This record gives sequence, C-alpha cells and structure tokens, in this order.
Amino acid sequence: MGTMLGTIKGFVDNFAGVISDVLDTDVIITDSSMNIVGSSFRYFSLYNHIQYGSLIATVLMNNQNLLIDEKASIQSCRECEKYKECKMRGFIGVPIRYGNQILGVIALVLPRFKVKTLFENIGSTVFFMERMAELVAARIQNHIEKKGLKQKIMQIESILDLMEDAVLYTDVYGNILYLNQTFRDIFGIKEDYIGVNAARIYPELEEWYRKGKEIDNEKVSIHYESGSFYGIINSKRVWLNEQEYGVVLSFRPYRNIQDTSKLFSIGTLVTFRWLKQFLGEEMIEKAKRYVKIDENILISGEDNVLNEMLGKAIFNQSPRRLEDLKLVYAQNSYRELFVHYLLDENGLLRGLNRGTILIVQPEYLALYVQEKLAEFIRTGRIILKGGYSIHTNVRFIFCTTENLAELAEDGRFSQDLYYLISKNEIKNTETLYNDFTIFSRYIQTGLKYYCHLYEKNELRLSSEHLKGLWRKYRDCTVTDIEFMLERIASRRYKEDLWKKELTEEEHCSLEELAKIQLKKMLADGYSKKEIANILKISRTTLYRKLKSYQLE
Repeated sequence: MGTMLGTIKGFVDNFAGVISDVLDTDVIITDSSMNIVGSSFRYFSLYNHIQYGSLIATVLMNNQNLLIDEKASIQSCRECEKYKECKMRGFIGVPIRYGNQILGVIALVLPRFKVKTLFENIGSTVFFMERMAELVAARIQNHIEKKGLKQKIMQIESILDLMEDAVLYTDVYGNILYLNQTFRDIFGIKEDYIGVNAARIYPELEEWYRKGKEIDNEKVSIHYESGSFYGIINSKRVWLNEQEYGVVLSFRPYRNIQDTSKLFSIGTLVTFRWLKQFLGEEMIEKAKRYVKIDENILISGEDNVLNEMLGKAIFNQSPRRLEDLKLVYAQNSYRELFVHYLLDENGLLRGLNRGTILIVQPEYLALYVQEKLAEFIRTGRIILKGGYSIHTNVRFIFCTTENLAELAEDGRFSQDLYYLISKNEIKNTETLYNDFTIFSRYIQTGLKYYCHLYEKNELRLSSEHLKGLWRKYRDCTVTDIEFMLERIASRRYKEDLWKKELTEEEHCSLEELAKIQLKKMLADGYSKKEIANILKISRTTLYRKLKSYQLE
C-alpha cells in the first residue's frame, strides 16, 4: 500500500476489530484510494471492493460524516446492481483527517437490528467514531514523525561517524545509546557497548550525571585497558518539549587540537583530578572556588612547583581556558627588560586580551616594575607613545613562596600591588618535594603522558633514577621538570648518557659541593637572607637545604 494508512495496515486492521467488538457491527476502514486497509465482518462478507459512487466514496468526496438509517432512501443504493443482494440497512461513515488532508474513512455497515440501537443515540455514536478517526490520524502522525526521525538519526549518525571527535549519546542516567566510529577507534572498543554506563569509560562522569551538570571543555586524562586518552570533554543535555531525553558527550583528543587550539599552548594538562595525587581534598575544593571568579589570584605556599600547578589547574577550568596562558618566572627575568617585555607598545600585555599571565615569584620584580604592574591591574590600560592608551583585559595569577605581606610592610614589595592581588589569596600549606613518594608519582605520571604524546613505548624509571631526579630537580620549576621528562620520552639524548647523568656518585659529589659552599658562607658571616639572594633561591628552599645538610 502506497498510502499513509497503508503503511500502518496491521494497526488499522486490528483497530477495525476493536471498533467491531465495542459496537457489535461490521467495520470497514479504507484509505483515500478506497482500498480496504482494515475490516472486521460479523454479519456480512460481501464487501471486498469499494467502488466509485458508493457511500464510502461519498464520504471521501464530501469530506464529511454520512449517516443513513435506511438504504432505500438513498438513490445511489437503489441504483446499485447488488441492491437486492445487499443485506445492509444502515450506514455510518466518518472521514479520517490528517491536518487538511483526508486519509480515509471509518465506516459502520449495519444490519437492520443494529440500526435502531445505534441511531437511538446517534450523537454519542458519531462522537465515538470521530474519536476513533482521530486516534488513527494520531497513529499516522506518530508513524510519520518516527520515520522522519529515524531518517534524520541515520543521517546524523553517518555525519558523526566522520567526525574526528569521539561522540557518545546516553540516557539521563548515563547508559550508552549510541557511540560513533571515532569513539570505537580511539578507545579500542570492539564489543557492543550499547546499554553500558558511560562511567565505565570515565568514572568521574557518574558525579556529573548525579548532579545533572553539563561539562564545558574539561581537560581530562583517561587510562583504559589498551591505552590512554588525553584531551578535553564536553557534554550537553538533550531536551525536547521540556523533557530531558539524554546527554551528548564529545571527547576531543589532544593530538587533534594541539596544532590549532590554544588549550595546550604551554604544554600543560594539569587538572584538579590529576592534582588529587599531590594535594588534599580540602585544598582542591578551596582552589575550585576561584575558578569562576574572574579576578587576579595570589597563591602562596612553601612549594612553588605545587603553587604553579595549582595556578595552571585553575586556569584550565576557568572561563579563559580557551585563550592564551603565558608563564613568567620573575627570578629569571632581566629587570631592565621586564617593563619593555610586559608593558611596552609591543609588549606581552597588548596582544593578550582575555588571556592569563602566571607570574612565579613576583617578589623578584623590581619595585618600579611592581608599581607599573599595579597601575595596569588597577586601570587595565597600556600607555602608548604620544600619550595614547589602549585597554586590554588580562587576568593575573601570582605564585610565591614568600610572605608578601611582610615584604610589603618592610618596603621590599609594592604595597599597592600586594593590596590588589591579595584580595583572592590561596594559602597552599602542602608541598611536593618533601615527600619522595609523591614526587615519584608526579615523575611517573608525567613520563607516561610524554611517552603517549611522542607515541613511544611506556618507559619506567628505576628506583635509582628516581632518587637521582629527586636530588637534582626537587628545587626546580615545573617547566624544568616537564622539559626533562619530555626529553626522556622523545629520546633526544642517548639513553646511556641519560643514565650516566643520574649516577649516584655524580650526584653525591654535587650535593657535597653545595654543602661545602653553604657551610663556608655561614662561617664567613653571611645572613640566611643574603645567602638566599646570592644563590637566587627562596628562603624556604634555603632552610630546607640547611636542614638536609644538618647546618642549622
């Protein structure tokens, strides 16, 4: 059947049986071409073909109800060649409409004894028939919508299979309803994952589903049986007619965005989830409160490595995460060049609108530089040649191991700058390098990442190598450590040279040399403050070294 009713013939035929059971009469349902698509005969079996000029054809032509309690009163019936054979005495026909279109007819063919019964309360009978016609039309509408939706879904799935992003569609509880080919390829899925909960792939999703939140460019690292995924994840909840139907999740691998996106422009994938290995839950939750606060932040604590990573994690979750992040290590900056580098007409700030600058150890900035920086933070303006100025929106994150309040009180740090940056201060009371186990975990997770990045087999460092790294890099910046790990993973240096670099004997001698130098400076009468300045290390680091060398 090529008509709309013909597409649901099975339903229509069953529907005719239901009407027949309720009214105890014969029922015929035809489509717009007068083909019988449903019927139920209790008293007659004569009607297997509907002709033009028939009562049903009249309903179709006039698109209105037809009620006949005596066929002898109808001329077209009297002229029918089967008039005498026909046992029908009454007829009730109502059109089936879909919008402005007539789809067919529901007709009751009545024997003599049923005419009186149904015509005694004809209003109720017609009302019932009209509702039945509406139900058939509703089923047609549902069928059309489902067919159209299925076609659209097939088209969408074909498009999704061509996407570079891995895509999942789940119900509101996280059970997978669809996953594209890219997802199967990335995560090495060969079995049927339909019906499996998405938390099996990424356990943190369970919390997102429970809270009913969407995910917006969340940086993640996912380790599964056959490999690891590094990249970003997004989720959007699907609503239809104010009812939630499911959730669409997309996973974009790092390799697909590293060349075009600014997300990883400084080579960091630091997330709060990853930081849980090194920081307590309380510190993590405290830092998270500053994610949505689009203001300058001061992170102070004994360990600048952790301070810096905490700052990166805040950036990676912040609304500015898709913009640039610039790192400035003030201790390594040339004072006379810093103003030009940062605040000149062609300086860093001018081209960093909506970006973020993370400054490590701002106490090493010259006071006049601090004052100029304070002025910019207060006004947001850069003064150009000729007295002209431009406005730029930059967020600052400062990391320090010093007590800037004390330095400001002593006149060794700009009070103005301290006032501006200390409004949102995170005091990090934890350290990374006081715990060899935590340091080792950091090294191993970082090495795993860079091996994946360079598509190298995973490398494992021996306990001897980890101890060597502990001695050599415990006072270095994150950038220095990550460069070292990247160097190992990329195998830019011969492995034997690398191993030689970490021998116990060499590092012992270096440690002994440092110990002798510190002991001599103390004997010569240098204060701890002076020693820290000469060696260009923080006083916290100096105290740690003195303690480890038993020189306190």
